[in-house]
Amino acid sequence: CRDSLVEENDISVDGGAGESSQLDDLFARLPTLAELERHYIGYVLAHTQGRKEEAAQILGVNRKTLYRKEREYGVESNRGLTTASSPQKVPSASTPASA
Repeated sequence: CRDSLVEENDISVDGGAGESSQLDDLFARLPTLAELERHYIGYVLAHTQGRKEEAAQILGVNRKTLYRKEREYGVESNRGLTTASSPQKVPSASTPASA
């Protein structure tokens, strides 16, 4: 390392035999970006008690975009009660992701 910067030669990518498998297992347990977005939209809508204008402002999107995302992700908000259905199947921690 020079000047506290990490350079290509400072990183070893030749891990042990099980390293790739361990990384695959780790990533299989992490939610997708779409799943995170769906849950966060639901969280913000619950926080704002279903007020779309306020939720859109917090999320940094146009109100029309928020409505579209709600339809896309199956998020329903009823002033204080927000649920998020799962329109697509996401692999769980115990289910291996398909290649």
